[in-house]
Amino acid sequence: MMTVRIHAYEEISTIIYFHRNISLEDDVVIEEKYVISEEIGRLRPVSFSYEGHVLLGYSDSPNSKEIIYKPMEFISYWLIQSAPEIHLYAVWGEIDPNYGGVIFIGDSYVDTSNWPTHIAEGLGLTTYIESDLGGTGFVNALQDPWGTFTNFETLLNHAIVIAGEENRNQYQWIIVEGGYNDQYYENEKVQDGIKKFIKRAKEAFPNAKIVVGMNGYHVYNADVRTMLEKTSSFYKEGTFKNGAYYIDGIEHIFTEEDTAIFMEDGFHPTGEGGKRIAEASISAIHKIQNEISPLFWVGLFLLIVLIVLFYFFLKQQLLMNTSKKMNKR
Repeated sequence: MMTVRIHAYEEISTIIYFHRNISLEDDVVIEEKYVISEEIGRLRPVSFSYEGHVLLGYSDSPNSKEIIYKPMEFISYWLIQSAPEIHLYAVWGEIDPNYGGVIFIGDSYVDTSNWPTHIAEGLGLTTYIESDLGGTGFVNALQDPWGTFTNFETLLNHAIVIAGEENRNQYQWIIVEGGYNDQYYENEKVQDGIKKFIKRAKEAFPNAKIVVGMNGYHVYNADVRTMLEKTSSFYKEGTFKNGAYYIDGIEHIFTEEDTAIFMEDGFHPTGEGGKRIAEASISAIHKIQNEISPLFWVGLFLLIVLIVLFYFFLKQQLLMNTSKKMNKR
């Protein structure tokens, strides 16, 4: 448990009771104490598990499917102040039958542009895990409300907890996008961060395809755009080198003329910008889906080799039989 002191808020605490809520008879509850002295806190990932299902969020009633908090949603200081204890009930959804389990990981672009939501809508995804925090990257880490320094690998670890041990083999896609916060790091550090992330992802989700995109941009600052162009080359190199997929061209979906789809700060895209991110991502996902596995070509090659060997074997047998018949004469 970590207390973070920001501004002049009085330290307050509450007990949150997380109910697994698989059925009305389910009595599994995880109790956690939250102590915060800032305007907002954040729900920590809870290690519930329900085979074949995704934790979508929490309701305030065991009978309700209305989600009032996502699994790692920010919670208000004022809510905690008014409630010495809070009961939250898990809301579950079946793992998507078409895409399997899907995990989205990102930075503050998730909050401003909602690109995971737009991707999900475009694919027809029914359930997914979203793990994000502003200021993060493969390298760059931000101190989150729990006092932990968090980067993309940390966010992946949160998603691993939420996914549940028994469901890991059902996860087919891990889509991680960002880049703005990694622009000041040299290639060696970026490569190391990507390598660690992909290694951890493959260990936790052995059947998942890992898809990386560099979607950072600044419509007003040319120097930042130059830095991000370099970052995109680092991302692409690290992705290919470690056996993952890169979203080709995603680093070029914005131009300096796109001020209408960026917020006033110039580097956070709006929901319309998120739709553009989603279009590039969906196109890449479809391309990966239609890709013939290298194992298919290996198998085809071995089959051809066997057919050729069998042909020469039969030919040799035929020659031997013909020779025997001629000798008998």
